[in-house]
Amino acid sequence: MSENELYRNTVNQKVVDFLDGYFKPLSPQMGEFRAAAEAAGVPILQRDAERLLLTLAKLTKPERIVEIGTAVGYSASCLALVCPKAEIVTFEKDPAMIIKAEHNLSHFGVARRVTIMEGDAAKLIVKLPVDERFDLAFIDAAKGHYREFFDALIPHMNDGSIVVCDNMLFKARVVSDEYDENRRYKTEVKRLREFIDYLFTLPYADTSYLPVGDGTTISIIDRKKYDK
Repeated sequence: MSENELYRNTVNQKVVDFLDGYFKPLSPQMGEFRAAAEAAGVPILQRDAERLLLTLAKLTKPERIVEIGTAVGYSASCLALVCPKAEIVTFEKDPAMIIKAEHNLSHFGVARRVTIMEGDAAKLIVKLPVDERFDLAFIDAAKGHYREFFDALIPHMNDGSIVVCDNMLFKARVVSDEYDENRRYKTEVKRLREFIDYLFTLPYADTSYLPVGDGTTISIIDRKKYDK
């Protein structure tokens, strides 16, 4: 078996299902939260992507976290629970989602450390005070606007901070047009491909691209190179 054939076999559905069998929610209540969100078709991060994000958070112990794409507050709740001293700022455009997120964050007792900002994240972030900085960023929102979100965030990221982007394979559509039936997502796919290429050209971002969840990139930010 060639190395390429071996690699293909490590990311098939049977392997994903096997690994998901070892998934443990942070608590029974968080397990119920995930199950309810999945049943309702709410786009939350996949199990292995959750494990990766929370492992990074536990390792780096961020004091301030920024998230783009609050949805029902699942990932914000997870991050707040594993980083009990962290403050979180999260952006969401949908008022109905914000109401649900506020309820869920209150239910898990973390609402006082999470600030939800309503509106277009790219436009709101550039209005933040110059000295407002973050240690960890998680981007999980409109796929066609990832570069806008990323570029808006970088001036507010600390040296050595991490930017995690979810859905970077976009159900394999980024890999091949054959996975985008009728080219329904043509614009989003094009912009994601351009964003991925862009990430790997940045001198101030050390980026890894992993087949975790629906594709995850992890960028470590070097402020010294960015500020030059």
